Amino acid sequence: MRKRVYTRGITKVWFFKILKKIEVKGITMSVIINLNFFSPRWSRNDEYEVKFTREYMDISVEKSISRLTWVEGCDPKWSGEPLISIMSDDRIYAPAIIPELFEFAWKAWRNNELNEQEISNELLSIAEWVNTVTKAKPSNDFWNVCF
Repeated sequence: MRKRVYTRGITKVWFFKILKKIEVKGITMSVIINLNFFSPRWSRNDEYEVKFTREYMDISVEKSISRLTWVEGCDPKWSGEPLISIMSDDRIYAPAIIPELFEFAWKAWRNNELNEQEISNELLSIAEWVNTVTKAKPSNDFWNVCF
């Protein structure tokens, strides 16, 4: 398992780690990946757990969860709390395409186009992008009431 470490002063920030992988006959049946998103609300990183299984994908932080369920012959169906709402509650204003990006990544993993390490790296690039956007938000007195 490879992890990227970024240092800021003496603080190390882990952007992702693969927590658990379950294999059956050489096929990965589920994988859990943790991603850190910077939360301006709390001035710290929040750890989001992304769980991929063949039947569903869960994205959760603390008690909030967004689920995408596979529906054979149809588009996958989102349920639970909308991912954008979960993130905006922590003042993480991710671009509106975020749910579609996670869905695209899950389908690629589900279809065996990417293994757990490759999908972790792809999700890491999304987390880095969202963190860059979040940290670049306007932060003067005028805009602080909005963010």
